[in-house]
Parts: sequence; structure tokens; C-alpha cells
Amino acid sequence: MRQDLGRKAGILLLALLASISLFYIYSHGSWPYSPSERSVLSSSHSIAPAPEQPLLDTSQEAFWPSFSELLAAARPQASIPNPRSHAYALRYQWDDSATWPEDQEIDMSHEDLEDLQLKHAWFVENMMARAPALRLPYTNDTRGIVFTAGGRFLPIMLVSLLMLRDTGTTLPVEVFMSSADEYEPAICDEVLPPLNARCVFVSDVTETSKLRFRYTKYQLKIFAILFSSFESVLFLDADDFPVRQPDELFVSEPFLSHRMVLWPDYWTSTASSQYYSIAGLAPAAFLSTPTMEAGQILVSKAHHIPALLLAAYYNTYGEFYYPLLTQDGPGQGDKDTFLAAVRVINNLTNSPFSSSSSSSSSSLETKEPYFVHTLPEPLGHPSDYTFQGYAMIQSHPSDDFCLNHHAGNTTQPASTASSLLASPSSSPSLPSPSSPPACKFPDPRPFFLHCDRPPKLDPYSLEQRDWRMYGSAADSERRFGRDIEKAVYEKMKWVACEPGFGFSAWEDEDEKHKDDKGERRGRAVTANSSKRGQGQAQESGKRSGNKTETCNRISRSYDLIFGSKTEKDGGK
Repeated sequence: MRQDLGRKAGILLLALLASISLFYIYSHGSWPYSPSERSVLSSSHSIAPAPEQPLLDTSQEAFWPSFSELLAAARPQASIPNPRSHAYALRYQWDDSATWPEDQEIDMSHEDLEDLQLKHAWFVENMMARAPALRLPYTNDTRGIVFTAGGRFLPIMLVSLLMLRDTGTTLPVEVFMSSADEYEPAICDEVLPPLNARCVFVSDVTETSKLRFRYTKYQLKIFAILFSSFESVLFLDADDFPVRQPDELFVSEPFLSHRMVLWPDYWTSTASSQYYSIAGLAPAAFLSTPTMEAGQILVSKAHHIPALLLAAYYNTYGEFYYPLLTQDGPGQGDKDTFLAAVRVINNLTNSPFSSSSSSSSSSLETKEPYFVHTLPEPLGHPSDYTFQGYAMIQSHPSDDFCLNHHAGNTTQPASTASSLLASPSSSPSLPSPSSPPACKFPDPRPFFLHCDRPPKLDPYSLEQRDWRMYGSAADSERRFGRDIEKAVYEKMKWVACEPGFGFSAWEDEDEKHKDDKGERRGRAVTANSSKRGQGQAQESGKRSGNKTETCNRISRSYDLIFGSKTEKDGGK
């Protein structure tokens, strides 16, 4: 009883401090952070002019100023967590989920823990209260695909986009970048529009508020989802693409029932005990499921407002929550913030979005996400002594849903003290006479290929080679119905060899290489040399030599790998 009263008093005190803080912000126009505290806030460099095409609508402009107030008011004042060492993660197996040990690598003072607890509780309470009025920016009944890119990830994304279009989908695509500093005129204005894609800058939205948050790298994902114009979003990492037409995902199970589909990673959770305490979850609550692999996320924004907003809080203060959720374990970054937010929201018993208390409007409903049970499969280059993984295969969610439904796992129960999602049966039971019809496929088909290991899909960083990365041609035909690696190389060749456009990241790397050798630059290169207003001919000429070298290297590799000898070898 005393502990509850103390916690409520702490929240009330925090609310008072938040009000004072917001008054200060609007009086002075910014938050008084020291330079060392500004890792995710306040840009320190000028922003290039935004593209001429309209990127904002009134819903975006109305949403962000209000939501940014909550984010700023709930900023932790604690010291940034610093794990003693990298947490050790094991490969996850559903059958062994009850036996995983918990690793603890973070030391935290009582004062820091209490600060994080109070800020987290205050944010969740106030976000849930305001959420019905915080309408996310989207056009009703729309669906589309969202990438994050910019810098060195832009050519990688272009390869993925070309592979996406190979499936036959015409769904619109929005490519989010941190700011107009990453604007590439030839790509944004010439290459993407014919592919039904456009560039969008996160800073165009965040600058509508006096609270100048700046988001980069891992943080971009959640804000690309939030700021996209689509109601239903398939998010893809720059190095991730579907091998089948993704349109079907929006009109089939499990999306129709759950409105959010998440995919697993290889690993057990390495979340810290402090995170469970901060979020109000039971100890070791995450050990019953694998961690999430966030290369692809399928979500209806209308049905998962609270979880998305809490994920935005975690990523805004990623310097706190990334180590708390992963402790420098595998894949530290945004990937665990989404599932953590889902679990916290699901754990609330007084949610205004629960089916018992929501209104009839779909925008005030929340649904239980579907977590794909089929674990990812590594795809790589085998040899006599080792296996080098270069990508992972994620499964078709409809196939996974059918197989689990047929096995008796017809629903995923709500969160309990120990877990959010139920583990599937270790072996599907035989159907009874009343069971649904057998699934069309005995095993889930591949749906996504996430090329998450170097060289990813980057033509510039790919060294000349005469061997395949993704296994033999015969194996690829069996898995994907075609030689997927050959298709990837064809797209990389186009990106590297097509005249008329280049990439600033390639030029920057080339200049660094020259500087390392002590060579004098032949021309001045400025940070904004590729921005709007530069002539197309100038940009093309500026990068022609670099593109020629990359094109030649990719073309030679293509000939070596897909020539008759290598094909007969099955891809050595």
C-alpha cells in the first residue's frame, strides 16, 4: 500500500516537473541539454531545403507537436546504462524455452532505476490518456511499403526495391531518410517515381514542433512507420525484400485477425532485470519467446496506436533502452523495442483500447499481434569446414498461421506474468474429424530474404568473387522458384552500371580511400554537393569514374559466378 502511494506521489511530482519543463521549452524554444546529452535530440548542422513535392499533410502537422511534448516531458535524467560486457545469447528453440538462463550485465544505482521507472510510468499513463486524441498520420484504407535508407543504405535499398517490383506488386513505396542532408536528386526525382516510390524526410515532420528531436540510424524505423501516409504498413529494412508478392499479406490471415505480424530472430532474450522493473513486467518475462527480428514488420496503425507510441518512446531514448533491452547482445538497436512495447501495452488491465472499453471505431481498438512461430533459416555459403551466413529467410505468415491453427494453437493468449505469446506444439497433432482442412503446404514457404550480413546488397562494397553467397542454383530454384542470387546480381549490376545517377556515399568512400593514400583530391567535394539545385549532368559526371569501377567489378563477378563452369559446380 505504501509503495503504491509512493509511486503515485512520484508520478504526480513528475507531472508537475513536466509542466514546468514544457513551460520552459515554449518560453525558450528548445530544451537546455548539454552537448553530451543530445545524442538523439537537436540537430547540430544545417538542414538542406526539402524537396518541392508536398510531403506533409494536416494530420502529420497536428500529431507531432502534441506527441513530442510527451516525449520531451518524459526524458530520463538517469545515467546512461553501460553493460559490463556483451550479454551471451543462445540460439532459441521453442522446446527449451523454460530452461534459458538470464544474463545480467548492467549495474544501476537505485536513483537511476527510480528515475527510469517514474518517467516510463508517467509516459505510459499520459500517452494512454491522450492516445484517443493522438490520431496517427495516415490516409484511411490505404496500404503501402516503407523503407528507411539514406547514405550508404540508399543503393542497398534500391536493389531491394527492384527485387520487390520483380514480384509484380505495384503497392506504393515511401523511402524515409533522416533529413534532406541525405537527399539525392537523381534517385529521389528521377529513379524512384517510375517505381511508384518517393523520398520522405523525417525532419520535415519533426521540425513542425519547437522540440527539435533528431532521429538517425536505428531510431528511424518507428518514425518511418508513424509518419508514413499509409494506414496499413509493411516496413522493410533497406537490405530486406519479399520473394513473393506482398499484397496478399494485407488481405489474409493472420493480418486480418491480428493487424500486426512480427517475425522471430535466432536468439534468446538478453533483456536486463532492470528493464522488467522499469516496465512493470514480471522477471524474465521475455525468456519464453525468441527475440524479434525487425527487418520486416506488418502493422495496421489504426489498431496498434499505444504500442507504436511506446516503441517511439523507447527509440527516442534509445541510449537508455537499447542496452536495457539487449545488454550489448546480438542485434542491439531498435529490434527489441517493438515487442517490448507490445508486451507492456498488453499487460495493462485498464487500457482504453481493450475490447471491453473501446468505442466502435476501429481506430480505438487494439488487437493481439501475431508472432510467427517458424524460426528464421540462415542462407549462406557452405564449405567443407564451415558455413558462412549472408542472409536469413523469414517464413510466409499465412502458412505459419495455418500450420499452428491446424496443430491446435488457434489463438495466442494474452500476456501473463511470464510471457505474451504461446509457444507452439513441438510436433503438430494429427487432425481430428472436426479439425480444419489440412494446410496447402507442409512447411511454411519462404517470404522474405533479409540480407543482413556484409556485403548486404551493396554493389560498392562487394569484392570481386567467383562463388555464390546463397547456396547452389538448384537449391535456390527449390526454395524460391528461381535463382534468387542471380536476380540479386542483376539488380546490383543495374544499380552500379546504369548511367545518369550515382550515390554520395560511394563518392565519399572513394575520397576517403584517396585521402588514406595521401593523394590530392582532384576537385572540391562539399557535404551538400549532391543536393537539390545541382545539375543532373554535373552529378552524373562527378561519379562516373567511381560507378565505372563498381560496374566493372560487379560485371566480372556476375560472369564468373553465373558462367557455365560455376553453374555446373552448383555454386562452389
